[in-house]
Amino acid sequence: MVKKIVGTLAIGVCGISLYYGVAFSTPSSGQTNTSVLTGTFDELNVKHSGEARVTVRTREDVDIVTTQATLAAGGYTGWHTHPGPVFVTVTQGTLTIYNAPKCQPRVYHAGEGFVEKYPRTVHLVRNEGTEEAKWTATFILPVGAPRRIDEPQPSGVNCPIS
Repeated sequence: MVKKIVGTLAIGVCGISLYYGVAFSTPSSGQTNTSVLTGTFDELNVKHSGEARVTVRTREDVDIVTTQATLAAGGYTGWHTHPGPVFVTVTQGTLTIYNAPKCQPRVYHAGEGFVEKYPRTVHLVRNEGTEEAKWTATFILPVGAPRRIDEPQPSGVNCPIS
C-alpha cells in the first residue's frame, strides 16, 4: 500500500511539473567532460605546507577528482552546484561565470584560475567567446558524491537562461 501511494505521488508531482512547465534542472549545451584522475584520501590535515603556506583540512575521508572540460563557442553548462570546493584553471579561450542570486558575470581567460569555494552556490558557466574554451577542474568531494548537482534556473533578474 505504501509503495502504491509513493508511486502515485511521484507520478502526480511529475504530471504537475510537466503541466506547469516547471524545470527541475537545466541541461548543458556544447559541453564535454573527461575524468582524468580520481582518488580517495583519508582525512586531510596539511598545515602551512611548503613556501605557499597552504592549509588543507577535512573532517572525513574525501574523493579528489580532476576533470578536463571543453565548451563550444556559445555553449553552457546548465545551472548546477557542487558538494565541495572546485579549483578551476582555464586553459583555452574564456569562461563567463554567473553565480546566483545576483548573477553578475565574471570573465576568466586562458591562464587564469578561480576557486568555487562556496559549495551549493547555484551557478552557470558560459562560453560567450568565439572559440572553444577548455578548463581543468579539481573537486574535493565527500566520498562517493557526484561532482555536479543539476539545479533549476534561478529567478534572479540578471541570471541568463542557460
